[in-house]
Amino acid sequence: MLNDIAVSIISYLPLILIFVVVLILIKGFLRKKATSAITGERHYKTAFTIAKISEIGGWAVIAVGFIIAVSLGFNSFALAAVIISVVLGIFCVFQSQLILIVIDTENNTRQVISELKKANVTLKENADVMLQISLKLLKKEL
Repeated sequence: MLNDIAVSIISYLPLILIFVVVLILIKGFLRKKATSAITGERHYKTAFTIAKISEIGGWAVIAVGFIIAVSLGFNSFALAAVIISVVLGIFCVFQSQLILIVIDTENNTRQVISELKKANVTLKENADVMLQISLKLLKKEL
């Protein structure tokens, strides 16, 4: 029985590889880049790459589970394979998306800090101008 599974997986290996490559290409076009809005450069490159690989791997695990189920003819073993692959695959996708959320939050925090610094400089400049005008008015009145 395990020999049949191995033969089935090997026979579907080109299909699995094509599926993974197509998925990588699609994800590459659709994904939101983890780049800073301020500098345009990516922060946490390794975490971003690991998250994307994990996400693609999760979808591949789900696909392999369904391929095994089809090759085994939807018996009880095939059903178990599908359930296990879906649970593991969804877990991988979930974990990778959590990492991407943290990276996006970090990028947004950097952007907010940058905007606050700009606003602080502007407020300081305005306060200096208002102080100078106030001093001039006081001198005229005295």
